Amino acid sequence: GVQTCALPILAEQATEENPDAKMEISKTPYADKFIKDSKKLTKDIRAALDKMGLKDVGVKFEDAMQRRIKGEMTAINGEYFDKMIELSLSGDNIFRTMNHEALHAMKNLGFFSESEWKTLENKARSEWMDKYKIAESYSKESEETQLEEAIAHAFADA
Repeated sequence: GVQTCALPILAEQATEENPDAKMEISKTPYADKFIKDSKKLTKDIRAALDKMGLKDVGVKFEDAMQRRIKGEMTAINGEYFDKMIELSLSGDNIFRTMNHEALHAMKNLGFFSESEWKTLENKARSEWMDKYKIAESYSKESEETQLEEAIAHAFADA
């Protein structure tokens, strides 16, 4: 059999000398596009998150990710939960997804003042909700969640 692994890079373990810190065995094989440049991609993603001030947020790569959305299993590009960003190697644009999930991390970790967040919510209401078709894509979510998704989409495009 072929040994495969996901690479969660935890801030306290990732170093210049050991950018692949803490490898875990996964049941999914690496995406072909990841095999060749895995160390560079891992290093680039970690550096980008560190530059955003997210040194304490871990990163985990998955070959493919799916979640139940509106009762159906749906491919997703990434997700943020509990100081961990998971990124799908099969997604559309891993750096765009990283930026999207990084916004969720920054919101969760208190990077924005109440005033700053209100400004972003106002922009989301006036422009980004329509631009990214948020109400359609996140119809079962609360207004608060929809606004955060609109802001995350805009941040990903910045």
